[in-house]
Amino acid sequence: MNLIIFGATGTVGRLLVDQALSQGHRVTAFARRPSALKLEHRDLTRQAGDVLDRGAVADAVEGHDAVLIALGAGRKGTVRAVGTKHIVEAMQRHGVRRLVCQSTLGAGDSRAVLNFFWKRIMFGLLLRPAYADHEAQEALVRQSGLGAPMSPVSCCGNLPTTAICAGRQACPTDP
Repeated sequence: MNLIIFGATGTVGRLLVDQALSQGHRVTAFARRPSALKLEHRDLTRQAGDVLDRGAVADAVEGHDAVLIALGAGRKGTVRAVGTKHIVEAMQRHGVRRLVCQSTLGAGDSRAVLNFFWKRIMFGLLLRPAYADHEAQEALVRQSGLGAPMSPVSCCGNLPTTAICAGRQACPTDP
C-alpha cells in the first residue's frame, strides 16, 4: 500500500513510519523538516511541506492509497484542525478513502474517562487551545466520512511500534 504520513517526524509519526515500512508499505513522510527523520529505506520518500499550505497538501496526497495523520502543535492549537481540514479536502479531491488520525485521550468520546485534574486543570485551563484543536480535528474527521475511528494516544514515551494501532477497530493497512 502507498501511504502518506503527515507529522512524520514527531514521536508518533516516526513510529508510524517505522511500522509501515516494516510491514512492506511505501511511505511518504510529509513534514516541515523531513530531513529530521534519520532513517534510510528504499520505500521511504521524504516530502517537505506545511499542512497549513492547502496546495502543498493536495499535491502530496495525490496517488496515495491511505493517509495517516500524526500532527502536533504542542500547547498552541490550530495546526491539527486546519491541517486536517486541508488533508480531508485533498483526500476528497483525489478519491483517497482510507484515513487514520491520531487524537488524544480525553477528546471526543473518550472525555468521560478523564479524571478531574485532566478535565478541569490540564485541558480546562493549561492546555485549552491544544484540547480545542483536538476536538475540532475529531469533528472534521467524523464529518468527512473517511477512514477509521479516532486513535487516542495517552502517552507515547518509548512505545514499541506494534503499539501504534492498538485498541482501534481498523488501520489503513488492514484488509
